[in-house]
Amino acid sequence: MKFKMRMILCGFVLLSLAGLTNSQTLGSANGNNSDSSCCIGIRGDLNGDGQEGKVLDLTYMINDIFRGGPPPACLMEGDLNIDGQPSTVLDLTYLVNWIFRGGPAAGACGTGISTDARMAVVDEVTHLLDSLVRDPNAYSKIQAYLNARPEIDTAVIVNAPGTVWAMFTDSVLLFVSNNRLPTGPSRIAGNTDTTFEPILTRQMYEIPSTKVGPVPLPENVRIPNSGLPSSTDAVFMNTLGSNFYSPITQTLANWLGAKGYGAYTGQETVEALRNISDVGVLFFSTHGGAGYFEITAADSAYSLWTSSIATKANLPTYMADLRAKRLSIQVGIVDVLPNGDTLVQAHYGITSKFVNYYWPSFPNNAMVYIDACGSDGPFAQPFKRAILAKNAGVYFGWTYSMYSDASNLLAQFLIDRLLGANLYQSYKENPPQRPFDYVSIFQDLQSRNLLKHPTVDSLAAPGGFTEFKYTAGAGDFGLLVPSIRYMAVVEHFDTLYVTGFFGSDPGARGRVIVGGTELLIYSWEPWLIQTFIPNTGVGSVGPVTVEIDGMSGTPPLIKRSSNVVNLTQWEGVFTYTEAEAGSLVGTIAINAKLRADIHPFRDFPHTTPGYYSVIFPAMENSYGTATGSGTYSYTYADSDPVNTDTWTWDGSHYLPGLFENDPTGFLLTGEVVAASKILKLRLVAAESEGLTETLVNDVYGFQHTNPISFAIPFDLYDTFPELFNINMNNVWDILGSQRVLNTCCSNFPDYVDDVEHKLMWPTIPASWAPDTTAAQ
Repeated sequence: MKFKMRMILCGFVLLSLAGLTNSQTLGSANGNNSDSSCCIGIRGDLNGDGQEGKVLDLTYMINDIFRGGPPPACLMEGDLNIDGQPSTVLDLTYLVNWIFRGGPAAGACGTGISTDARMAVVDEVTHLLDSLVRDPNAYSKIQAYLNARPEIDTAVIVNAPGTVWAMFTDSVLLFVSNNRLPTGPSRIAGNTDTTFEPILTRQMYEIPSTKVGPVPLPENVRIPNSGLPSSTDAVFMNTLGSNFYSPITQTLANWLGAKGYGAYTGQETVEALRNISDVGVLFFSTHGGAGYFEITAADSAYSLWTSSIATKANLPTYMADLRAKRLSIQVGIVDVLPNGDTLVQAHYGITSKFVNYYWPSFPNNAMVYIDACGSDGPFAQPFKRAILAKNAGVYFGWTYSMYSDASNLLAQFLIDRLLGANLYQSYKENPPQRPFDYVSIFQDLQSRNLLKHPTVDSLAAPGGFTEFKYTAGAGDFGLLVPSIRYMAVVEHFDTLYVTGFFGSDPGARGRVIVGGTELLIYSWEPWLIQTFIPNTGVGSVGPVTVEIDGMSGTPPLIKRSSNVVNLTQWEGVFTYTEAEAGSLVGTIAINAKLRADIHPFRDFPHTTPGYYSVIFPAMENSYGTATGSGTYSYTYADSDPVNTDTWTWDGSHYLPGLFENDPTGFLLTGEVVAASKILKLRLVAAESEGLTETLVNDVYGFQHTNPISFAIPFDLYDTFPELFNINMNNVWDILGSQRVLNTCCSNFPDYVDDVEHKLMWPTIPASWAPDTTAAQ
């Protein structure tokens, strides 16, 4: 019955269309782009068999467009995207998507709106908003205007964020946003910038010289996510004018570019957004609009304003996406002119359906930051879920409308600290701060009372504030570059331990650089890296960084590098002498090489850097020598005959460090008490091998040779056990000094305290002392 009625009606229409060329349309013939008298049910039955959206209909349209075949008996059956232009390439694309890609069915008959009529509504509401930007009744006036238009099915006011949402009679979405202005009232009263006292108690702990293997963190220290985006591509988009409130996207892009990201701005058009791919950081500063996908269902819709302006000329191009509700028409403030006037425009907006349809999965640990009103509000939850479903590592957004001054503050604060860039002048840390994970940064923001800001959405927002929030997604995203906390060297195993935030093992993309030389990595864990480190030469001391490349594209010339931490070295001689009668002298000289990380660092953002008690052994290429020299003669003048004994000390021997498993060597370790600039030096040395004392009598002719030994006496130390407390200066040089002790007895047979024990050392400069200007 439906087919017969269609053919009767279409026969009547064919008579009225006599003389039209293939390029003409029904609209051009009668001035009406909608034909309800011929089209019955759903558009798309081009071959008139009563079935819409079939392969036969596709064949019919191809013949019509490209082969000069006959047009549909009812021309409007070919206007699938309802733009008033039947059987165009855009309709063909729509039909292909419908049949083969699961795209939406064509619109119902009799529901089309002409391009002229639609744009008339859009243009008029744009001018109306421009005239009402500062009118407190702007929303109600815009709502009333739209509800009076026959092209609009319904219009309602949404307060989260402030939007007039409307739906055309053919279900195309319209958002009118008056929800983001350049500057707002001052931030929360009573905000103070005080030192953050974290909930977790700060605890210092040591890595002892005898400890081999990973050193556990204190039990109450949270080990945060620390992964980096696997892609180094970073896109910063902004649709707001240059006078709106100093858009910061270029500033942020510059910061990431300096830290090894391929950062670029732009790409806000619909076409560019359709082709978003392989992005590690996505930052979008724009307007947000809230509403519904359907009138009768509580199906929340959220729209992000693109830079593509809605015009009469391009509207047909976007009708397929508009009909599918992947796009909306969105009206908002593009700029505020120097004289205070506003510039309002109608652009296309993207919805969650756009994300679902066009966007591929993000690379691992991608960071998505939607800097728009209500981007994490009640109406934006489907949009956020769509982003997270695309493998995003984290999603940042606002609960309600915000002012641009507040959004700029948060964006710069967060990204500066994720990078450890220390370029954001407001709230700048002194000394500079190393990179931290976003959860720790949010704790810092909360302690400063900066997460909440005034909003114009006071009817919906609790307390009249909008809040900046995050939602964790897939992976272990934590920050944008690695972060070194502290380092230690286990000399006996030639191993450097680096603690901090590094994410999961990046394989060949990860490097540890010491003094410009890449080290061999033994293992890589999110908070601990173990590497081989040589005892001397390049790569043994100096500036240390951890670097990670991105996964895609050509590796950047500037790697994603951590903060720089110096591995400091001291190299000098500690000399112990035992001077007895005559010229008898026993000497133990220790050529000591020490290295350690003694820089202060933070365990939490916005805290005062603290020093750990750093214990470290001497480097394995430290060595000692023991020598005996000199003579002493004593004449027995009262003897008969008078005779003389002569003692001679001789010999030398190499002293290895005790870590070389030689019990005759020496033990040297250090502990820097950084707060008081004291080096607690533990030095234990004794030697007997290879040293001799020869006694010769000039009268009786006997000669005896016996081994002798030297050892630093306990009484010479400053504190027990075996510790010398040595002062260091502000640049960490070991200051020269000596310790002296006299004991009995040398000058036989006079029993006096004539044996002098002395340990002395020169000032030993620190090579690669901690850089006080580096991030900590």
